[in-house]
Amino acid sequence: MKFIISFLVLLSPIVYSAPYSGSGKIEDILIRGSLDAFAIIYMNGFSSAGGCQKHGSKDLVILSVKNDEHAQSMYSMALAAYMADKSIKIVVDDSRTDSNGFCVIKDIRLNPRF
Repeated sequence: MKFIISFLVLLSPIVYSAPYSGSGKIEDILIRGSLDAFAIIYMNGFSSAGGCQKHGSKDLVILSVKNDEHAQSMYSMALAAYMADKSIKIVVDDSRTDSNGFCVIKDIRLNPRF
């Protein structure tokens, strides 16, 4: 019985985590040395994603770009979309956060209709 309860406790974060997506134009990109992330992205229309933290005065989800080679490619895609004033689609999972507690971007898609 103790084993079953322990297993359920370990499984509970997996059960409650879910992917969330939003489509829209990027409103702002932040790169700051004091962040654990490579960059932070704010996207219009992405105002709710489960337990993901939001920017207080803007009511937008804080979207973290990890600090690794793959994520820097994601950042390049986001920057290109921002400069071209095009909409994108971003997917996060509220169980994947950086050390600041911000949700880490899982996927970026340049065509938001896919």
